[in-house]
Amino acid sequence: MATDAVLRFQPALADWVVHNLRQGCTAAEVVDAMRAQAMPLEAATAIVDAFVFALRTGSPLPIDSVTVQPPYRREPSRLAPGTAIRTADRLVRVAARAAQPALGCC
Repeated sequence: MATDAVLRFQPALADWVVHNLRQGCTAAEVVDAMRAQAMPLEAATAIVDAFVFALRTGSPLPIDSVTVQPPYRREPSRLAPGTAIRTADRLVRVAARAAQPALGCC
């Protein structure tokens, strides 16, 4: 099981992000500026999203770190292509499969 990751950053970055968001820059513009300084997209997005959330909800602003959940990793389907499911009284053919989330329909 994957655990949450903590992204640490300088408090000056927090001040810069807040300043730009309050000046009317969009979250995408702030992320683009961070990417221009060679910050990975996932890190820049997570940091900016945390500030946007805090500003919108009135919750405390991050100071020097944000917690990021690992990306969703789907489990492989237990239904092989062309599978039929035998019930007590009939055979149900699987007509469709979805890649994410995995589900079966009868």
